[in-house]
Amino acid sequence: MLDVEDMRRRCEAHDQWMREHPDSVAFSEAWADRNLDELTKR
Repeated sequence: MLDVEDMRRRCEAHDQWMREHPDSVAFSEAWADRNLDELTKR
């Protein structure tokens, strides 16, 4: 089980990566939106 400090460090690293890679974040968000749209059609 992760302790609180380790989780905080991981979240900060993830946030930094997302800020440095906005194109990847936008692609991932669009992909997720398409998946959700497909699920609602079923």
